[in-house]
Amino acid sequence: MNLKELYDLTPVTRHHLIRVIGDRVIVSAQDGGLEVYLMDGSGELVLMSSDRSIRASLAAIESKLGS
Repeated sequence: MNLKELYDLTPVTRHHLIRVIGDRVIVSAQDGGLEVYLMDGSGELVLMSSDRSIRASLAAIESKLGS
């Protein structure tokens, strides 16, 4: 996915939640989470980190520790 596709897939009312800082694209989710993408040399966006995946990992760890 490239930046244009990201904007095309995002409702216009949420475009203000997309920030481009150099080669980084930060997308704020409605639930308060963040996704950080790195734009490679060809303009493609590569997901670098996501609050959702971090939260899922933490939940799995907490679940294992609680057992």
